[in-house]
Amino acid sequence: MNPVSEKQRNVRVLQTETCRTETFSAEYILMSIETARQTYYAIEICSSSEGAMELLGTDFERVQRYFEIMVNETVTPCTLRDVVHDMICGEEERCYRKNLCKI
Repeated sequence: MNPVSEKQRNVRVLQTETCRTETFSAEYILMSIETARQTYYAIEICSSSEGAMELLGTDFERVQRYFEIMVNETVTPCTLRDVVHDMICGEEERCYRKNLCKI
């Protein structure tokens, strides 16, 4: 397998936010990951004791909306995966209901 050249990959930080509460502080990072064929988006949440990152696909508007929700709701690194799962399931359910109404 050939190594990926510098022209074929690029990770960029698009936006960062910091949230502080009385008991918790975290940095939220929205990033793009460019490959030779596609641009993917990810969200990383880092606190003093832990960190987590989720790759969220190629739809920038959707990922940006997720990022805003996570910052506003002060999502923690340990709950990032569950929150993303719940948001995706909620979107799929709304699409399913919308399609049912068309029949």
